[in-house]
Amino acid sequence: MALAKTTRPVVTRAVMRSRLLRWLNRAGQRPVTWVCGPPGAGKTTLVASYLATRPGRSLWYQMDAGDADLATFFLYLGQAAPRRRRPLPLLTPEDQPALAVFTRRFFRELFQRFTRPFTVVFDNYQNVPAEAALHDVLLDALEELPAGGRVIVISRRDPPTLFTRLRARQNLALLDADQLGFTRAEVGALTRRLAPGRWPRNTVRVLTEQSQGWAAGLVLMLEQLRRHGQTASTSSPALGHATSEVLFGYFAQELFRHLDQDTQDVLLETAFLPSVTASMAVELTGHPKAGQVLAELAQSHSFTTRQPGADPTYQFHTLFREFLLAHAQTQCPEARVAELRRTAVEIKARPWPIKIFTLGRFDVLRADQPLRFAGKVPRKPLSLLKALIAAGGRRVREQALTDALWPGADGDAAHFALTTALHRLRRLLGHDEVVIRQDNEVSLNAKYCWVDIWAVERLLARADASTFRDPQSDRAWDERIRWVKQATELYRGPFLGGDPDAPTTPVVDRLRRRLLRQLVDLGARCEEMDQRHEAAHYYEKALSIDPCAEDVCRCLMITYHALGRRTEVIGIYRACRDALAARGTAPSGDTETLLARLRLD
Repeated sequence: MALAKTTRPVVTRAVMRSRLLRWLNRAGQRPVTWVCGPPGAGKTTLVASYLATRPGRSLWYQMDAGDADLATFFLYLGQAAPRRRRPLPLLTPEDQPALAVFTRRFFRELFQRFTRPFTVVFDNYQNVPAEAALHDVLLDALEELPAGGRVIVISRRDPPTLFTRLRARQNLALLDADQLGFTRAEVGALTRRLAPGRWPRNTVRVLTEQSQGWAAGLVLMLEQLRRHGQTASTSSPALGHATSEVLFGYFAQELFRHLDQDTQDVLLETAFLPSVTASMAVELTGHPKAGQVLAELAQSHSFTTRQPGADPTYQFHTLFREFLLAHAQTQCPEARVAELRRTAVEIKARPWPIKIFTLGRFDVLRADQPLRFAGKVPRKPLSLLKALIAAGGRRVREQALTDALWPGADGDAAHFALTTALHRLRRLLGHDEVVIRQDNEVSLNAKYCWVDIWAVERLLARADASTFRDPQSDRAWDERIRWVKQATELYRGPFLGGDPDAPTTPVVDRLRRRLLRQLVDLGARCEEMDQRHEAAHYYEKALSIDPCAEDVCRCLMITYHALGRRTEVIGIYRACRDALAARGTAPSGDTETLLARLRLD
C-alpha cells in the first residue's frame, strides 16, 4: 500500500503541452501550486510530465480517505521520504495536544532530507474529508517550506477556505479546469500521437467542440475511432458510437455510481434543461435542496460549471449531459420523463419572477430577493395575496375575496377596494402578469409565480402516481419515499406560520391531511416489512406536522413499545395530550386504553 501511495505515475505517449509547462514554470515562483479540474482532465499526467523534465528530486503522495487519520498520514509520508539513518517521527497520542509543534518538526526534518530544488506532490487531495484536521496540518507544514522547495496539490476541488490566506499573500498559484482544457492545436497533437494517420482539420474541430477540451473524453473518442478505422468523416456513426458506448461507461463508473440517490435524481432531472438556475432546479425536480446539490457538483468540478448571480446558473459538460439524458430514459418511468420534458419546456419559457413561501412563514421573493419596504408596510395588498393563496390561488371568485377583506362594504365599494388592492399588489410584485383578473375571478399566474403550496401538491401527486403505478415495485417504493421526503421538507409548518389572523384555508388543511396519509402509510408499510425504526421515523414526521393526530400518536406509541423505547411511549402520549389540551380537548378513550395496555405489557 505504501508503495502505491508514494510512487510517481509513469507517463507514456503523453503530449507535451508547452503552454501549461511554461505556466507551471512561472508558477514555481510561488511555494504552492494548486491544480484542479474534473476527473480525466489530465491533471496527474500534466504534473508528472512536468516533473520528468525538471531537475531536482520529487516526492509523490497519493491522498485517500485514510489520511484523515493523521497518524496514518505521517506514517506513510515518512516512509516515502528520502532515507536517513534516523526515521522521521511517528505521531503518538502524546503529540496530539501539541499537533502544530509536531507537524512543524516533522516537515522541517522531511524538507531537510531533500537537495534543492525539490517538489512534493499531494495527488487526489479531494479525497480528504472537508472536516479533516489534515488541512490545518498542511498549512502548518507549508510554513516550514524552505526556499527552493515547492508543493503541488492535485485535486478535483478548489482550495479549501483555510487556504485563502495563502492566496491573499500570493503564495498560491491556481491552475483551474478552464486552463487545463485542450486547445484545438493540442487536440491535433494528441490525435496524431494516439491515432497516427491523416486527420482532416474538420475532424479535429468536431473533437474539440464535442469534448470541450476534456482530456479523457478525447482519449476515449480517439481510441474508439481508431478501432473503427475512422479517419475522414466527422459525422460518422463511429463518433456517435464512441460517445454513447465508451464515454457513457466512463461517466457511469467514474462519477455517477459514487453519488447518493438524491444527487443522482437531481442530475438526471435537471439535464432536461440546457442550463438551469437553482430556483429552476427546485421547480423541475421538486427537490428543495437541488440548488445546493448543483453548487456542490460545480465546486467539485464534476462536469458542472457555475455562473455567479443572485440565482446562480449551472451548466453540464455537453458529453455529460448527453449521458444523463440517455440514462434518464432507462432509469425514469416514461410518465416521469414526459412530465420532465413538459415542465422543462415551461421553465425554459420563463424564470420565476416571484416566489411565495406560506408554509411555516410568509415570505415573498422578487428576483430571488425578499421584498423590502422603504416606508409603511402595504398591509392591504399583502392581505389580498394571503387571502388569494388561502383560497387556492387559482380562479378565486372576487366575491370570496371581498367578503374576506371588506366584509362591511357594499358591492360597489368592495369592488373598488379590490381593484385598488389588485393594482397595488401588481405594482408591489413588479409584474402586471403575476395576478390575472378575468370573468369575476382572480388567479396567480403559474407562469410567473412559484408558490410552496403548489410545489407540495405536485410532489404528493407524484407520490400518489408512484403508488398506483406499481405498488409492489422497489423502484416505485423508492420514488414514493423521495417525493414524500421532499414534500415534507417543503412543508415547514402551518399556513403563514400559524398567524391567528391568517385567513382560513381548506386548501392547506387538505394538503396537510394528504401529507399525513402518505407518511402514515409509509410507516405502516415499513412495519409490515419489520422496519420499525423507519416506521417510527415516518410517524414522528407526521406528528411534527400535526401534534394532535391521535391515530398517528397511537401508531408511534405501539412502534416505540415494540422497539423497547418504553419511556418514549409515555413521552409521546403526554406531548399529544398537551397539544390537544391547547385546543380545549383531551385524548380519546382509544388512546387512553392503549396507554394502559402498553404500561401493563
